[in-house]
Formats: sequence, C-alpha cells, structure tokens
Amino acid sequence: GQTIQVLLFCLLFGLAMGKIPQPSSLSLSQALNAVYRACTVLTNWFVWGLPFATFVLIADQTASTGTKPLMLMGGYLLVMGLSCLTFLAGAFAIIAIRSRRSYWATIKTLQPLLMVAITTRSTVASLPWVINLLSERLRFNLVVVELLVPLQAALLRTGPALVYTSGALFIAQLYGHQLAIPDLMLVGVVSALLALTTGGMGSLLILSQMSIVCGYLKLPFEAAFALFVAVDAAVDTLMTLSSVSTVAASTAMIAPSHRETVQSAETVAQDLEAEPAR
Repeated sequence: GQTIQVLLFCLLFGLAMGKIPQPSSLSLSQALNAVYRACTVLTNWFVWGLPFATFVLIADQTASTGTKPLMLMGGYLLVMGLSCLTFLAGAFAIIAIRSRRSYWATIKTLQPLLMVAITTRSTVASLPWVINLLSERLRFNLVVVELLVPLQAALLRTGPALVYTSGALFIAQLYGHQLAIPDLMLVGVVSALLALTTGGMGSLLILSQMSIVCGYLKLPFEAAFALFVAVDAAVDTLMTLSSVSTVAASTAMIAPSHRETVQSAETVAQDLEAEPAR
C-alpha cells in the first residue's frame, strides 16, 4: 500500500540526481539501468512457468470451493468480463490509432502483455512489458513512456474501481435493494476515490475494501464476501487486464511516437534554415 509514496520518492530522487554533475550521476544511472534490464530478463524467464502455476492454483481453488459459488456469481463474472472486454477493445483502438497500425496488428503486438497480465495477475509485474512493447515495438518515445507508465499505474486504478462499482451493484441486486440515481453517482465517486488507495494491495485486501462502498449504501457485505473470495482468481485476472490496458492506452495517448518526434525535429531544422543569417 506504499506505491504512491515510493513513486513520489523516486520522482524526487530523480530530480535530485539531475542537480548532480553529469560525470558523477552517469555511473549511478548506468548501474540502475543495468539492474532494471537484469530484472526484466529474469521476469521473461519466469513467465514461461507461470501458466502452469496459475492453472494449478485455479484448479486447487475450484476443487476446494466447488462449482456452486461459480454458479451464484455467474452474473457478476459476466458483467466483469464484458466490462474488461470493453476496456481492452477501447485500449487496442487508441493504441492502433496512435501507432498508425491496423487493429489486428496491434492486438498481435500486445499478446505477450496480455499473457503476462493473465498469468501473473499483477499490474506491477506487467509494467516492464508495457514499457518494452510501447517503446521498442510500437516506437513511442522511451523517455516519456518510462516516466508515464509507473505514474499512471499508481493513479489510474481502473480495475479496482470496476470491481467496487460492479460488486456494490451485485450486492444491491442480491439483497433486492433498489438504487436511485444519487446512489449510483455515490457508488461511482466512492469507487473511484477508494481505488486510488489500492496501490500495492493484494486482491483479497482490495475486495475487503468493498465494505466501505456497501457501508455508504447500508448493504450487508460480510456474507457476500465469501462469494467474492471463491471467485477471486477470475476477478483478479479481469481486474489486472483492465488496469494494464488503461495504463497502456493512456500512455500511448500522451507519449509522442517515433514518427512524430522525427517530424518535429525536421520542422525545427527547416525553421532554423529558413531564418536569415545574421
């Protein structure tokens, strides 16, 4: 739960390094970059065993809880799945437009990222892949991408907000509680604000905070919490996919592409040549 604090410290540390003379700070910068690259390589190695590990965990959870909770939560999982697909489709469209690629080519390029998000169920573990795909394969500016991706991962908590919103509506429907328009607006605002506090939290802790949203609506949450725990693996996967796709799309919207950078440099060069010699 210290993600925002760590991010703020990293930004301040980077600003402080910028005030140090370049010969002194260059060696530290190169060392940190080497550590980052090594960790990325290790992540690539471990990813190959993650699908099997995920299958074992889901199989064990299903065997221990049975299929009845899945049947009871079928409507909720359907809503979560459709919402996640909507976020993915929108993210693919934005990235395709910004990178000037076809829609299907963009999906094919982002397949490794989706695999990592599904197998790890961790937004943080997916960030190196977001940076790698946006900067190296889709040719967005590396400096801007490396700055924006961690920042937006801490602030754009789409997955938890989606879980809180859909979960509160599901519990209200489960107990036959009618929600008026002010109640729906309250659910949206509280879910968005509460999602900002979930950085670095585990999936079960994120689910437990749904009680805050239910508290505003005077809905019982303790009995429904057991149902959410039973489908935690599926919910956590959809939550991670929603968050990762939002981070990638928002970064692609802001970061300049390689083509835009080249065109900007050419424009500046032409303007300098057009200036009369003094």
